[in-house]
Amino acid sequence: MGHSQAGMGVAWGDYDGDTRPDIFATHFEDDYNTLYRNEGAGLFADVSVAAGLGRTSFHFVGFGTGFFDRDNDRDLDLLVANGHVYPQIERAGSGTAYAQPNQLLDNRGTHFELLLPRAGDSLGPAKVSRGSAIADYDNDGDLDILVTNLDDRPTLLRNDVGNRHNWLGVELVGKESNRGGIGARLYLAAGGKVQVRDIISGSSFLSSEDPRAHLGLGRIETVDSLRVRWPSGAVQVLKDLRINQYLVVEEDGTASGR
Repeated sequence: MGHSQAGMGVAWGDYDGDTRPDIFATHFEDDYNTLYRNEGAGLFADVSVAAGLGRTSFHFVGFGTGFFDRDNDRDLDLLVANGHVYPQIERAGSGTAYAQPNQLLDNRGTHFELLLPRAGDSLGPAKVSRGSAIADYDNDGDLDILVTNLDDRPTLLRNDVGNRHNWLGVELVGKESNRGGIGARLYLAAGGKVQVRDIISGSSFLSSEDPRAHLGLGRIETVDSLRVRWPSGAVQVLKDLRINQYLVVEEDGTASGR
């Protein structure tokens, strides 16, 4: 049996590329953030330690989080926004701070490696962070980060690395389904790999992300197919898609680029 955890933030995404989305949850200090691998049939396994996440969060209080392909290399990396809840914690002598650095973890296939903060580099100064939203706010083909901070201005982190690789963005417009396509699942086949994205309306901690699906393609220049399973049950398959664009897909069968 396991034990109860704080569970502030939550992320949903297929980190291991097996087409079954997994769950990541952030927790309080003196505990590790938890990665639950989707085993199928409604079962999830705690693989946090095996995935290299056992020690990275132990001295932090995690709130915001999200899976996202930061460098468009076709796998999902992790963001964790940290901040303590007790302003007086620094007087307790535990070595824990109220303002805490946020973390970026790089997906290495079978495990995650802490990319930032490291060797003097960081995601900006330490703050008391809470929610986080991941979106391509400048529409340049890579995903940026917005973090809200307690009693402070938000932090906007522009990504200037990801669009060195190819990508495809998808915006859904429902007709029989809801207008935003919330609940739809996308399957992108390219380069012998299938990527899965779910269109969801909330994530992280009290946050909502870009409603468009974003899929990195690395150096791949050809998309074999994009299959959309709408909430209505309709299935739509698109082929011969141009990359490095935001594609608007309507449930009635039309698609156009932006």
